[in-house]
Parts: sequence; C-alpha cells; structure tokens
Amino acid sequence: MAAGERSVLRLSLEIAQLRAALVLIDEVETGLHPWVQKLLMLQLQLLALRNNLQIIVTSHSPVVLNSVPARGRIFLKRGDGGVTIQEPFRDIVQNALYGQSEELLNILCEDEVAEGVLQGVFDVIRPELGMGSDSDAVRVGRDTGAQQFPQYAEAFKTFGQIRNFVFVLDGDQENTSTAQKVQDKAEPGAPVLFLPGQHAPEVWVWEQIRKRSREITHWLGDHPESLQTRMANLDSVYNAASDTPSEIAKVKLQDLAQSYNRIPAELGRAVARVEAELPGSRIQPLVNGLRDAVGRWRSV
Repeated sequence: MAAGERSVLRLSLEIAQLRAALVLIDEVETGLHPWVQKLLMLQLQLLALRNNLQIIVTSHSPVVLNSVPARGRIFLKRGDGGVTIQEPFRDIVQNALYGQSEELLNILCEDEVAEGVLQGVFDVIRPELGMGSDSDAVRVGRDTGAQQFPQYAEAFKTFGQIRNFVFVLDGDQENTSTAQKVQDKAEPGAPVLFLPGQHAPEVWVWEQIRKRSREITHWLGDHPESLQTRMANLDSVYNAASDTPSEIAKVKLQDLAQSYNRIPAELGRAVARVEAELPGSRIQPLVNGLRDAVGRWRSV
C-alpha cells in the first residue's frame, strides 16, 4: 500500500472514533493521487453524516473542490488587509481559476438572457467557423453583474488564463468606467464586447420579438397575431409601472416566456439566431467581435 493510501486509511480510522466533534485538516490533498483525493473526500463526507461531525479542510486542489457540494465551499483571498472571504465563483470562473478551461474559449456575460443571446449567435457562426457542438471548444457562462468583471480579468491574467476569455457586457455598459477597468486589468487587446441596445438585453430582445414575430412564432409553434396580442396585453399591464425600462422588460419577457412554457434565455437565443443572419442588424458588431475572438484564440 502506498504511503498516501496508508495516510488516508489512518486518518479515516482516527476520525471514525469521533462523535459530534469539529475536525480541521490542513491541505488535505498533500501527497495524494487525484483519484485518492476524491475517495478521501467521499469518505470524510460519509463520516461527517454518520458521526455528526463538522469537518473543515483547506486545499488548493480542484479535485478536492469539486468533491464538495457548492454550498459547502468557502473561498479565501489573501490581500494587503489580511485574509478575507471571497464570494463564490460561478462555474465558468471557478473552472478557469482551477485550470479546467485551458482548452476552451470562455465567454463571460452578465445574466441568463445575455447567455441565451450569445448561444444564439454561436448557433449561427459555429458551422462557418468549423466548430462542433455546444460543449466543444467554446463555453458560455454568466455572472451576477459587470462590477465583478474587472476583478475576474485581473485574476485570469494572474493565473495565465486571460487569453482564453472574452468579456461580453450589456449594452448599457459601453463607454463606462467598468468596461475600461476590465480592459485595463486584462492584457492589451483582450476582447471586451457588448450586447446590442442601450439597456439590459431584455429590452432589445423584447423589441426584436415584436419586430420579427413571424420568425419567432414559427419557432414557438404559434401565429404572429397571437404573439402580438400577448405582447400588447403585457405592455398594457406594465405601461404605468414606475421601474426602469430594463426592469420592466425583464418582467414582461419572463411573463411572455412562461406563457409559452419557455424561459427568457430561450427567447433570447431564438431572437439572436434570427438577428445574426441579418447583415444590417444591431447585433452584427457582437457577431463580428465573436468571430474575431475565436480567430485570435485559435492563433495563440
């Protein structure tokens, strides 16, 4: 039996004797093969449940991290002011920082509708770029807002991952300090692109659904007149709302999607597929930017 396996056995036997205790293990992966790390984490979780234990481990290993449920992970960041708790990363960010995205081009956007729009663009440009399925080469993911993007850009650059990322901000972020900070934190030429429109993507998607109702209803299995009626009803319901145009559009798009047993991201994806095929559409700067980003990524 290898030394690492013996240490796992000894540790498991010692912890198995405890009841209702707190167990602290520093750098739990030390000296262990990745496969053994996974087995150890499974065993520790079983012991914690069986013996009413709270087990806290520290680790730099992505294998250990992925062996723990998301709600059981705490990220710590060491800075000039000491060690602080870092907000949990989304999967696309986490995978990059732990070296699991080295062969992928990662497209990071702000929310689920933005993600749907980007997926729709890639539905159109994948074939011409000679790319495969959704899971092949490109991963589109989202975070909770643009304010975190400069921090991510700095982290990706530090960990040597910046060449594998494209940042896509909502249209209302163009020419803002946030967009400039993302560019400043990343290396020169790192792609920072923008969704069409001057508000949240839901506003643009709503406008294009009305404009392209024939194409969208073909995908929905409905008639343009029925879709227009639903949209007009929603407009009348929310016409007197005091929220911002972006917030109102988000609610309307959610209601419209639910009426078709869909989610807003699916509507965004369908609209983007239609618009990406039209040379004069406002989405074309994003389409061309993504084409260029793929070419740049392939050439590095």
